[in-house]
Amino acid sequence: MTTFDTICREAARLFATKGVEAISMRDVADACGITVAALYYHFSSKEDLYEEVGRVQFEQFMNQLRSARAALPAREQTPSQLVAIVFDVVLNDPTLFLLTQRELHRGDRSERQVQARTRFIEAEAFLRQTMEGHAQREIDEHDVFALACIVTGYCEYVHADARTYGPDREAFIAGQREGLIRVVQRAFEARR
Repeated sequence: MTTFDTICREAARLFATKGVEAISMRDVADACGITVAALYYHFSSKEDLYEEVGRVQFEQFMNQLRSARAALPAREQTPSQLVAIVFDVVLNDPTLFLLTQRELHRGDRSERQVQARTRFIEAEAFLRQTMEGHAQREIDEHDVFALACIVTGYCEYVHADARTYGPDREAFIAGQREGLIRVVQRAFEARR
């Protein structure tokens, strides 16, 4: 792994867990085991670093979704299966989800919030494209937004509560995943 990759990984972890405002460039450098000067060699500011971290995290997230979808036979690419894939990817590595949620909840019109909204819209477009392919018809944009919000809400809830379940964590996550799939099946697959 290159220094650049290490910086992006550690900055993503720190930003996701503590928030961008709470983290300094020194914090990132210390987490990477490099000097602040070495960090500034790669990134001119914390905002530049945050922008790259968001881009890299989103690219990885979308690549995981595309790979998982491609591994499914076409007849199994239902909205509920897609939602299950998103749920699994988010819970496997919640970094992008946490970064995006922090910025979407800020309520301002900062550049970071705009970037987070753009990532959310791109993920919605992916959901819509997959759902339309399955349904073989155009899907209403409000349905896609509702689906994205349902998935986001479930992921936020499960991520927050799963830590408190200790040894029952896996059973808790599996139960929530099945509940989410049932909601999507009733709401989106029954309409076909």
